[in-house]
Amino acid sequence: MYRFTLFLCIFGHCKANPTIKIEKMKKEQKPTETNTKTGLTPLQEKGAILLANGESLSSVAEQLQINRTTLYDWKKSVTFQCFYNQQCKEAKENLTNGLNGLYKQALETLNDILLNGNDNARLKVALKVIANVESRAIGETEPRNILKKEATETKSKLDFLDYNDTEVIFDNAKYKRLLKENGLD
Repeated sequence: MYRFTLFLCIFGHCKANPTIKIEKMKKEQKPTETNTKTGLTPLQEKGAILLANGESLSSVAEQLQINRTTLYDWKKSVTFQCFYNQQCKEAKENLTNGLNGLYKQALETLNDILLNGNDNARLKVALKVIANVESRAIGETEPRNILKKEATETKSKLDFLDYNDTEVIFDNAKYKRLLKENGLD
């Protein structure tokens, strides 16, 4: 819902305040307390949300009153990347839902533009922006999946009958250590 309201605000049909999601997070957690579901502090979650909403690194750092270097460090974290990817995934889904809702109006507008020849440049820009958002690749959204991969090793077995045989070894101790390092234990 958060992303869709932001999308509607762009077109002047704002029905809600897009900062509601961020404000709710502040009340649920202390600023330095790590959320065991995301492995992030509320400040880190807010940073990921702002970045996913298109804010620049400088703007996010200024809004959060942190150094840009801190933000760059956060971006290297698996948990931050996954939370950011989740926010991007939601934005893309909400954009798709919003576009589906605007389908009839868009067809009417296209028809009007084709008949009258108006607003050609605006139409091209709008379509390119939408195509860009829809085609954006989104990475893994579950940090535990990435950490499982990091704790898994694939080794080739030298077998006289099958040279391509591989063995998958999962290091549970390493996985638990990675979970703890990322605040997900």
